[in-house]
Amino acid sequence: MQVCIVSPYRLATVSGVTTMVRNLATGLRLAGHRVTILAPRFVTDSRGGPGSWEIPIGNTMANLALSVRGLRVLLRNRSHWDLLHLHQAHPVTFASLVLGRILDRPVVTTFHLVPPRPRGIRGLAERLWTRALISYSDGQVFVSEETRREFGGDGIVIYNGVDVQSIQAGAAKREELRRALGIDGFVVAFMGRLAVAKGFVDLVRAAKGVREPGPRVSILSTGEIQEADKARILRETERDSDKRIWIHLGPRGDHLALLAAADAFALPSYKEGFPMSLLEAMAAGLPIIATQVGGIPELVRDTIDGFLVPPGDLNALSARLELLATDRGTRARLADNVVERAKQFDTRRMAASYAELFEKVVLKV
Repeated sequence: MQVCIVSPYRLATVSGVTTMVRNLATGLRLAGHRVTILAPRFVTDSRGGPGSWEIPIGNTMANLALSVRGLRVLLRNRSHWDLLHLHQAHPVTFASLVLGRILDRPVVTTFHLVPPRPRGIRGLAERLWTRALISYSDGQVFVSEETRREFGGDGIVIYNGVDVQSIQAGAAKREELRRALGIDGFVVAFMGRLAVAKGFVDLVRAAKGVREPGPRVSILSTGEIQEADKARILRETERDSDKRIWIHLGPRGDHLALLAAADAFALPSYKEGFPMSLLEAMAAGLPIIATQVGGIPELVRDTIDGFLVPPGDLNALSARLELLATDRGTRARLADNVVERAKQFDTRRMAASYAELFEKVVLKV
């Protein structure tokens, strides 16, 4: 089967959707399918690697440019794909849906997360794209049961997958890494987009709330700081800076190897689909502290793989940090559980589920 995966997110950016797309493409290729990824590339980005059609765009009218140029690439290479696999509601995925219908080719769409709705014409257009993709795709996939409920779709749930062996094989040596980074004590990792909506400010405040003279809690983070939240994040982290609560390494391609330096992983987010960052951290053997939002409770079992707290509950978040920081036995028990749990969401299993769906829709068209 020849599959073209269409993503509105750059392959050079570390994000949940991009990671899932790469993992899925790898799994499908290992199963013998030909897979190409169509994605945007800003002029400063590096190439995304083999098996991709990356469309260079600028910052002005980027969505329109991606849609038009993407359609040209799909048309020019239509003999090299039998099925389009789209991700999220976006101008380029909507345009790809229309092209698939015109060419009478099957289209499958995966919905990861209901995004915040913009106001005005843009919000109306986004709602129209979403309804069109749900109504006219040949197959609809949701990354969690909660995501399906939020979208109100009738499709199937296929959980995201991760390669546990690959993550463990790529881990750095813990003590050497901690010495190189100059960190000690209890370290909780936060990797991905640093934003208020992701609960990063809550995590900083909760780390400060661990009771004295308890253990010093440090936050090790990688990724980009969301520009709209940058001033607030820096203001929060600059307080008590002498305690070195926050160690930020910026965007890193080796972020998975850096998980070895941490003792736990936190994602106190306010909205999620089925986070790849949690799956990766669990594969690396890190106990989880996360919020009861989106598909997280379908992945993380409270008190078994980690702890789930209500979003915005700083007292509960701080208490769980303190428990993990002081109780080595609990940390060890949870660490054993998370690896076995991550193995249940294997990349090959995810790819097999998608391949089965693709074959069904191809036969229908």
